[in-house]
Amino acid sequence: MITVFTTTYNRAYSLPRLYHSLIKQTTFDFEWLVIDDGSTDGTDAVIKDMIRHHKCSFPVRYYHESNSGKAAEINKAAHLAKGQWFFIVDSDDWLPQDSIATIIKETSMIQSKDVGVVCGMRFYENGIPVGADQSFKTTECTHFDFKYRNKASNQGDLAEVIKTSVLKAYPFPIFPGEKFCPEAVVFNRIALRYKTRYFFKNIYYCEYQPDGLSAHITKLRKNNWQSALLCYAEQAHCPVPLKIKARSWINFWRFSFCTNRKINLASYQIPFWAYLCKPLGLVFHLIDNKK
Repeated sequence: MITVFTTTYNRAYSLPRLYHSLIKQTTFDFEWLVIDDGSTDGTDAVIKDMIRHHKCSFPVRYYHESNSGKAAEINKAAHLAKGQWFFIVDSDDWLPQDSIATIIKETSMIQSKDVGVVCGMRFYENGIPVGADQSFKTTECTHFDFKYRNKASNQGDLAEVIKTSVLKAYPFPIFPGEKFCPEAVVFNRIALRYKTRYFFKNIYYCEYQPDGLSAHITKLRKNNWQSALLCYAEQAHCPVPLKIKARSWINFWRFSFCTNRKINLASYQIPFWAYLCKPLGLVFHLIDNKK
């Protein structure tokens, strides 16, 4: 029913916690698909030891690849996945015992044929939901309606589970020389075509590590500026409030200054008013460099 996918890079120390949360699930209608993104810390030995002693009824599949980044590994995993639904669980996070059972129950209750994603909550270990200022009733709507038009919007990370067929149809764009692409690129594209079923239940425990992607997001976007420009330009063309469009164009210009290469601005369909955001983008770029 579900492919739990983990891409890992030098997280041998945290993978056992995730694995133990999987063997404690109340249902085993899932597989665990792991792609090692070129780790050098003994991750290979840790995973193989888990598989050697694995006695639960869910399969574990492990692949070791050269380091190419999370987005590229998700693209590969979407084609390797055997589950109908695709659940990305990072190597430093773990699941509550009823996570898989809750997801299966929610997928069985989908009302609209246009739903391509089901989405629960992420919680910290102390039981506090990530970024949620209030609970909300289960609803099926687009990502844009939920985040920008509903009163019960969530400002933090959510736990999305995507139909595998949908993820295959919307792969991450990969640029030569870049290993990072914001997940918002894919989620925004999916949201223009599919609805999401949102439910306020914990299906994911997270612990943001100092060496994780979130802690270095500005640096990642500077080093992967083509992906960043694509993300912000596409977000600005999505059905989002004007202030989000303006913020997106500011960030577009902010990371456009990270290269000396000539940028084909025509390919981004920039409206005339967005050029007014360029000076602010330069200011933020200079602040980034100072930091």
